[in-house]
Amino acid sequence: GRMSFSIIDVVTSNKDGVLTLASRSNNTLTDTLYIRGGSAGIGDSNPSTKLSIGGTGMANGITFGDDAANPVNIYRSAADTLKTDDSFIVGGNLTVAGVTAGNGDVTLGDTVADTVTFTGVVNSNIVPSSTNIYNLGSASKLWANGYFTNVNATNISGVLTSGSTTAATWL
Repeated sequence: GRMSFSIIDVVTSNKDGVLTLASRSNNTLTDTLYIRGGSAGIGDSNPSTKLSIGGTGMANGITFGDDAANPVNIYRSAADTLKTDDSFIVGGNLTVAGVTAGNGDVTLGDTVADTVTFTGVVNSNIVPSSTNIYNLGSASKLWANGYFTNVNATNISGVLTSGSTTAATWL
C-alpha cells in the first residue's frame, strides 16, 4: 500500500517549554497538538490537565471505535456540559451530585428483583400514564401506613377501622 503524509511542523519554544506538532494547510498551522510540562493539549495551547481537548461541539470530542459510519463520541457541548449522542451504560455504581434530569421515558430497574430507594422526598405529583391500569402495592406487598388529607375513590373494599368512623359518616 501507499502512504501519504501532510506537511508536519515540529515547533519548539525554549521560552515557554512547549512542544508543538501541527499539520500545515495554506501556510497555516492546523490540527495542533501541544505538549507542555507533561500535559497534552489538542487544540489547547495551555493544557492544565494530562489531556485537554479545546473547543466545543462533536468535532472537538473523543471518538471511540473504528466504525466511521457509527462512531461513539463524547464531547463538550457547552460550558460545564459533557455530552454523548449515543447510549451510555455504567456497569458499576453511578453517583450524581446535583440535579439529575431524565428527559424522555425513564426506566428504573430491569427485573422485579430490583429495588428503588427514595432517601429524599418526592416533590411532585405521581400520576399514572393510563387510568385504572396500575396499582399502588399488591395483595402480597402492602404499604404499612398511608397518610392523606383526602382520599377520592370509586370503590373501597376490605375492612376499614378507625375510631368511630363508619361508612355512614363518609362524604
